[in-house]
Amino acid sequence: MLAFYEALRRLAKLVPPLVVDTPFARLDKEVRANVLDQLYLSGHQSIILTTNSEVDPDGPMFETIGDRLARVYTLRPHGKPEGTDYEVRITNDYFGRDL
Repeated sequence: MLAFYEALRRLAKLVPPLVVDTPFARLDKEVRANVLDQLYLSGHQSIILTTNSEVDPDGPMFETIGDRLARVYTLRPHGKPEGTDYEVRITNDYFGRDL
């Protein structure tokens, strides 16, 4: 996927945003910070969809990258998924942690 993104960037002669979904799910803790820094926070716009188990809001990785984040959001489900009152609210924090 990264090779495809790089090819698109070169053909378009601009840097499109990079969107990644749960990029750390299968990585060791020691490797996560390196991947985040080297691939996704390299100066270009990145949209990273993650969980609090991948990047702990109270952990050292969030502390390290917090000043490089422009915005964070958390999706908060309410109601029963099969019910008529089910909705997902969006808050401007990362699992209760503000930037």
